[in-house]
Amino acid sequence: LEKVPKDNDAVIYISGDLTKGSSLLAVSKKIGAKEYVFRKKKANDSFKLADAVCSRNPALSFTLAERSFSEGLSSHELLGAIVYQFRNIIGIKLDAIFVKTLHPFVFSKAKRFEKNFSLERAREIYARLLKTDIDLKFTSKDEKTVFFNLVKYIVDSS
Repeated sequence: LEKVPKDNDAVIYISGDLTKGSSLLAVSKKIGAKEYVFRKKKANDSFKLADAVCSRNPALSFTLAERSFSEGLSSHELLGAIVYQFRNIIGIKLDAIFVKTLHPFVFSKAKRFEKNFSLERAREIYARLLKTDIDLKFTSKDEKTVFFNLVKYIVDSS
């Protein structure tokens, strides 16, 4: 951190909570960092959105997506949480070996969501998730529009 030029803003990603006496926090202030992004909160926000999408709750899904974008979360971070959830849903439906290694909380959530999708529909959504990932990375399409269309595709699916 000390090598970051003092005239630049620094965005610091932290995987845990900082105590007041943290040396990382002290160094951050020393170099003039103006913004602190705590990954734990952002990760929670992206998983809340994934939960709403997998629950097929359109109102909550769009509200959380809008809030996430306004708070600066990237579509890639949000997409990653949804991909992870659908990977687990498909794994449960196929009784895949990796499912046995999931944390019990993660397993219970995926088990609850898997009832909302047939295996065929979950696979179609997973393919659409991967296509959306490519669109977001390699096209000039508006990222918010692409993401909202994806959410609509998932929550409106039958």
